[in-house]
Amino acid sequence: MKRELLVMLTLVSVVACSSTDDEVPEQVFKGEQLIQPMPLPGGTWERFIYTYPDAKRINWGLVGKKDVLEVVEFFGEELGDLAAYRMRQDKADAAKCASFESELLDTVVRNGYQEMLWQTQCVELETERSLFSYHLSISGHDSFFVLSRRWPDMPKQSSKNAWLDYFSDVMLCDDRLEARPCPY
Repeated sequence: MKRELLVMLTLVSVVACSSTDDEVPEQVFKGEQLIQPMPLPGGTWERFIYTYPDAKRINWGLVGKKDVLEVVEFFGEELGDLAAYRMRQDKADAAKCASFESELLDTVVRNGYQEMLWQTQCVELETERSLFSYHLSISGHDSFFVLSRRWPDMPKQSSKNAWLDYFSDVMLCDDRLEARPCPY
């Protein structure tokens, strides 16, 4: 009996230790999924994950810089109006700025989901630094997604282009629906 218990515990330990972060149970990939290409453009990024009762936030920080990519999934459909969300976000951001500009770049339906891409420019009240950001919001059926790429100063055009290309490859899919297929 002791020997059988020891063998079982050893097997459980071996299986648990052999699992890696790259190995995710298949059931995790059921339903609506945000697909982001990896690696992120521009260097080495660190990931920080925060969970809340109504949202999940992943902050990516460019190592050695103050550059940020923030990815937020708001659970539920209540935020599904892209234009209303943009107005609320712009209002909150503008309150921190001496001057603020927001420009709509694109609205599109991709893979059956409404998307909005816009850019903002801000001169900070306290530091008078010029900040630049791209924002991509996607209205899903289970959740609402927002990706915000923020630079701590004005980026080069090549960096802006790389991130526009990146955002064009981000997609929402749902493996429960044939009309919204996932690439995996």
